[in-house]
Amino acid sequence: MKTGAEAMPLEDYVLGVVAAEMPASFAEEALKAQAVAARTYTVRKLLHGGCGRCPGGLCTDSAHCQAYAGEEQLRARWGEAYAANHAKVEAAVRETAGQVLTYDGAVIEALFHSSSEGSTEDCAHVFAQDLPYLKAVSSPEAEQKSEVRLAAADFIARADAAFGDCGLKADALAGQVRVSARYESGRVQTLCLGKREVSGTAARRAFSLRSANFSVAVQGGEVIFTVRGYGHGVGMSQRGADALAAAGQDYAEILAHYYTGTTLAAAGDFLP
Repeated sequence: MKTGAEAMPLEDYVLGVVAAEMPASFAEEALKAQAVAARTYTVRKLLHGGCGRCPGGLCTDSAHCQAYAGEEQLRARWGEAYAANHAKVEAAVRETAGQVLTYDGAVIEALFHSSSEGSTEDCAHVFAQDLPYLKAVSSPEAEQKSEVRLAAADFIARADAAFGDCGLKADALAGQVRVSARYESGRVQTLCLGKREVSGTAARRAFSLRSANFSVAVQGGEVIFTVRGYGHGVGMSQRGADALAAAGQDYAEILAHYYTGTTLAAAGDFLP
């Protein structure tokens, strides 16, 4: 396969993706689930002509395709643990070699993200695609909270830049900013910003939030977002996969949980 300007075997690429996308400290079965998800994502991209930034291949931007780390990066990141971590990730890739996820005979869009405290999200609520295998499911993982504080003037400037004039006033924000609807997953469906109502996903981008599962408060001249989870919330939660692995589930069970109604198949049945 081709990634950026470099061509490499598919399994070598998957190893670099798993190493970059998931902590090597995670359970072996979680790493195996990540390997299958990364391989599936890659094969589907290749079958559809690659990504827009790298025709015929994939880029290494995690926000666009998947993160990737080569040997030099991994040695710098892992230091003295390089040999042990590399062997662990390599085993996860080797033991799932060639496996991809399919639904109704086609390779799926195997989206994944860092964490989804409590529940993942329905794909249709984030990417405007109603995919039957990317539905909201429970995700039993530890809480991951973050906080974003914005001065009132900065908050108003960001809101107006992203959504046009919202009519927000620094001395009236407490009555102008509120969550008006949530999805069953807990993520924000719509956020009221003065005279505008915007999606939680759009608000996440505008205010640089880790996820769309947030609450908002106005205190002491600041707008404070308290955020749960990390990522778009669709597909497999990596921290959730680790929690399920710790509870005794194997990679096939983890994948079946997060990708509804899918089955494992051989990548070679789809690639030329």
